[in-house]
Amino acid sequence: MQSIAQSGFPFPGDQAEWVVSRWQPNFSIQMLEQWKYWLNGDTLVEDGNQYSAVYARGTCFTNVVYDITPYEQAVFGRIGGLRQQGDSIFFRRSAVPFFEGAPPALLYYPVNQEVLLYDFSLKAGDTLQYAVLNRKLVVDSVHVTLEGRKEISLSVLGCGYPYSLIWIEGQGCNQGLLENLCYHPQYFTGISCCFASITDGDDPCPLPCTPADPVLVATTSPAGSGSVRVHPNPTSDILHLSIPDPLAPMHLVLLDITGHPVLVRKAVRDQDALDLSGLAPGSYICQVSSRRGEFQVFKVVRLP
Repeated sequence: MQSIAQSGFPFPGDQAEWVVSRWQPNFSIQMLEQWKYWLNGDTLVEDGNQYSAVYARGTCFTNVVYDITPYEQAVFGRIGGLRQQGDSIFFRRSAVPFFEGAPPALLYYPVNQEVLLYDFSLKAGDTLQYAVLNRKLVVDSVHVTLEGRKEISLSVLGCGYPYSLIWIEGQGCNQGLLENLCYHPQYFTGISCCFASITDGDDPCPLPCTPADPVLVATTSPAGSGSVRVHPNPTSDILHLSIPDPLAPMHLVLLDITGHPVLVRKAVRDQDALDLSGLAPGSYICQVSSRRGEFQVFKVVRLP
């Protein structure tokens, strides 16, 4: 799918990749997680709009003995689609189960709903209320690179600490395709992205390890509305689960605001309870998935 022209640097419509690496504090850069997004020319049509299909998979992580290891489940998923309209880039997340190695940022995008990902018409001093996590973005400055690409430097408000991003015309965010998020320095000291447009003849981004023959994760619809419930929510300590028999047992993952898993349960059933008293107050993302691939995602609030 050809992109609409944008100051001579349209957003990629096919044959591009973004490899994202983030590393943790108090260790060398080898203590890392890495994942990859790519376009291969596939398209999809949703609600009358045509999108460039976006795929993703985990590549590597550092295990408990600090060896760089490929993800055991070599899987990838078609996570959604991109489309460009003028200077605006939109992303629509598909209903695909959250799989091992998937980009953590994916959980913060609504399923089957188009959201604004980038706006390259912004000028210095402009503000933008960003739909994902309800963050406010403020444009600090706009520059043009020697290559002629527009670079927009932004401050992200609402993180609780200073945080900034750079949007690069025709490429995306300097932190990754979907990584317009706050990554708390308590958990991650750095995040970076390598971009390569295969169509333009760029060399592929280097990978420390690559799973052999990854398998596509089936795209499924979320479990029916109300089929799984978590309560009370907000909660001060105990979170109860209501899971109908056809879906149980389910795999549960609780992630903090950075996308870091803080609680994992491999077989939760109806009326099981989770003790959240050891977690810091704040918002968390809870995902439950069945063996058949049905899944639901909830926002959970832990009270002080």
